Amino acid sequence: MAKLSSVNKNERRKQLVKKYAGRYAKLKAIAADSSLDDSERLIARLKMAEIPRNANPTRIRNRCELTGRPRAYYRKFRLCRVQLRDLANKGQLAPEYLAINPNGVVPTLVHDGQPITDSSVIVEYLDEVFPEPALTALDAAGRARVRAWMRFLEEVPTYAVRVPSFNRAFLKRFSGMTHEQFVDEQAGPRPLRKHFYLKMSEQGFGAQAV
Repeated sequence: MAKLSSVNKNERRKQLVKKYAGRYAKLKAIAADSSLDDSERLIARLKMAEIPRNANPTRIRNRCELTGRPRAYYRKFRLCRVQLRDLANKGQLAPEYLAINPNGVVPTLVHDGQPITDSSVIVEYLDEVFPEPALTALDAAGRARVRAWMRFLEEVPTYAVRVPSFNRAFLKRFSGMTHEQFVDEQAGPRPLRKHFYLKMSEQGFGAQAV
């Protein structure tokens, strides 16, 4: 979180820029007009120098709308990288998304009003509904091999790395949470994975589970 004094200082600069915007733009246009006399352009530059330094638009810092953080700022969203990442991570827990995918995970494909969940299922669905271009093999034997590999990945390596990867990836996010906060914000919104999250808890999986 940025210092409140820095955020307020930036807001005062915005007000100052707004106050002098018309005068600044007019003088800048005169100073840049090569068709005018040099003395007239010089006078315009001198008058620009009399305008308060903080009235220059370049003095305004782009700051995150939520935290005031000036680093790693995305202009399109007006957010810093940290807040954008956190909002993206929590997007699948919004009630609107849980209504189409109770798992609270991505991806979900909605086609003709019907939600299709799970990556491998989506791939097979797209191949059936939109056969060209094919995402998997063109012949039945090739498609069977693809299904076999997808089932293997889902049942063996994915299951094997789930516990240690959750510990490594998510424990920092749960840092400082009480058990009640963890249940409300993380386990509660996931109807189909609530038991898994409760087993993990805000402390992570124990050595025996890993």
